[in-house]
Amino acid sequence: MPELFSDEEIQKRDKEFEHFAKEYDIILLSSYHTQSIFNKLYPFAASKSRVYQFTVNIPDEVYEITENQIREKYHLPQKYIH
Repeated sequence: MPELFSDEEIQKRDKEFEHFAKEYDIILLSSYHTQSIFNKLYPFAASKSRVYQFTVNIPDEVYEITENQIREKYHLPQKYIH
């Protein structure tokens, strides 16, 4: 999504990422897709890249709460977009 950043910001980030690739022993990435991009951009550091896929654990109790309880707790109207 380079369109979200200015040219100056992109250059700054590129330098930072290259620094990470050169200096860090392990580069932790959140997906295999990101790892493949990293390995193409920094082949000299490919052996340092690791994938740790982040997960969200939602406690079972969350599903026991009713819509009315949530509306009351947050003072929401009967109809709202969520």
